[in-house]
Formats: sequence, structure tokens, C-alpha cells
Amino acid sequence: MGRSTYLNAVLCAALLYSASVPAAFEAPSSGPITDSDPGPRPWDASVSLSYGRDSNVALVPEISSYTGTKDSGVMAINLSGVYRVVQSVDLTVGLTGAVSRAGYSEGKAPGDLDSPDEYDLTVYNTGIFVQRKLRLWKKPAQLGANYDYNQENLRIEDLASTNQRIGLNGSVQATPRLAFSAAYDYSDFESDTDFPTPSLDSRDAKHQSLSVSAIYRLSGLRKIILTLANTDNNAEGDNFDYDATVLGVRFETHVTGPVWLALGANMDMRDYKGFVSGFIPPPGRTDQDVMTYTAQLVWTISRQLSADFYVDQTSYDANQLEFEADRSKAGAAVTWKFK
Repeated sequence: MGRSTYLNAVLCAALLYSASVPAAFEAPSSGPITDSDPGPRPWDASVSLSYGRDSNVALVPEISSYTGTKDSGVMAINLSGVYRVVQSVDLTVGLTGAVSRAGYSEGKAPGDLDSPDEYDLTVYNTGIFVQRKLRLWKKPAQLGANYDYNQENLRIEDLASTNQRIGLNGSVQATPRLAFSAAYDYSDFESDTDFPTPSLDSRDAKHQSLSVSAIYRLSGLRKIILTLANTDNNAEGDNFDYDATVLGVRFETHVTGPVWLALGANMDMRDYKGFVSGFIPPPGRTDQDVMTYTAQLVWTISRQLSADFYVDQTSYDANQLEFEADRSKAGAAVTWKFK
């Protein structure tokens, strides 16, 4: 296809969300790896294999020039690890790293200009973190900081991106059942997408997010997590500049034996300045609500092996059909932790 037609096709995909697995066109992807379960040794590592179906790989909106198959199977592998350089009772300093690869099974059908396998994705992530335990108002608390570098490569080279992120976080155990946490993230996102009018369409952005959460442990090995966040995506292109309020709820419970269930819902309410383009009627996107529902069943088979089954449903509602879409994902994964 011609260069101008190709750019329009890429921009159509960028209107909503990335076609790749973890990336978001208007927000940094793949957050830093955390050290959630430090053991007595200085390192931990795991490998995960998964297979699932994605109903809308390119996240094609209701009105789009996309001409390929939307649904596809996807197989992925992820390797991740952490090495704790300093590990004491109160202080942990560590290095993190991960590499993942996702491949889609569907290619071009006769007459198609686009196909899911064009969004095959490789992600590299490396970072450093520090975590300090202390007492706050005589309550157990933690303070932490992290930095990570994330790189995403796709078969569509124009959709590749890099992201650098720094974060601060803290938490306090107010009561045996109730804990509060807060986090601040600042990201510098750079995309390889090169549009003729970068002042309108550049996705390069300085992204900030401030969130607070409350975690309440119920009886019977259950807990509920409530989260409120405010984000500011200060993009170089006005079409991708937005502010948002995010509300989230997650419920986790023990089902039976080694089986656990998690249910979640998340609403991302974004306000835009509009969208200036020759193929989008005015006023363009002024607001967009991204609603996501998730369900995950986790089976801890042994100390080293676990399996999980997931369903994910996301809807994009906006003031115009060009920015509305639906996407559902379902699949299973097995994870091996090296011991």
C-alpha cells in the first residue's frame, strides 16, 4: 500500500489502543517487575507459557479502514527474574529483567491488507528497585523506588516503542485486616511511529500517574482491593493528549485446596482535547471510557508449578464510533518457578 494509506491505517489502529498484547498507544506499557515474594536466596526466576484467543487483535474500531481478520489465537512465552544485590531484614536492593514473545496464528487471507500476525510482539524489560521496611505511627510500613526500561518490537516496525519509568511507592498496615498504599509513576514514552504532522499525531509523551489503594482482608482467605488513580498523558501530538481518572476493584478468594479465584473491574475515564484529522469528522474524540472486566482461576499444582485460566473483556465507549471497540481474550497459562 502507499505510504499515506499505510500511515492512515496505522493511525486508525492507534486511535484506541495498541494491537500488541501489553502495549497501550497512549500510555506506557508493561510496568516494572516487582519483588513480591523474596526468599532466602538472592535470586528468583520463572518461565511461563500461555495460549489463548483474542477477538480483536488490532483493536479495530467500529469504523475503520482495517481490512484483515480480527480474531486470532496467540501463543506466548515469558522469562522473568530478580537478583537481590542487598537483602537484609529491613532493606532490599535488586535488579530485574524479563523477555517475552507473543505470536498470533492468523495470517493474511486472500484480499486482506492486514493480518493479526503482523502484530507479533517481543518485549524486553530491565530495571532496578529498592524497598525499605520501617514503622509508621507504630505500624508496619514500606517505602520503595524503582526504575525500569521497556522496549517493544513488532513486525510492523512503525509501532515499536521504548519507555523509561521511575516510580515511588509506599504502604502501611493500618490494622491486621486493613492496609493502605500509594504510588507515583513518571514515564518517558517514545514511539517509532512517524507521522507527517507530529504536533497532532505524535504519541511520544511524558506520562504521570498517582494512585491510592485500600486492601481489606475478609474472613476465609479473601480480600478486596479498591484503587483510585489520576493520570496525565502529556503527548507531543494533541490527538493523544489526555487526562484520566481510573477506578478499580479486585476481589480475591480461596476456592478449595490449591485453587484461588480473582475477579476484577476497572474503568479508565479519559478526557481529550478532540481529534484533528482529514478522515475523522469533527469534533473527533473528546472523551473515552475504557471498561475492563477480568476473571482468573489459579491452580497451585506444586511449589514450582502453577496454572491459571483467564477471561478478559474490554469495551471502549466514546463520543464517536471511530473510537469505539470491543475486545475479549481468554486462555490458559502454566508457570514454572525455578527452585
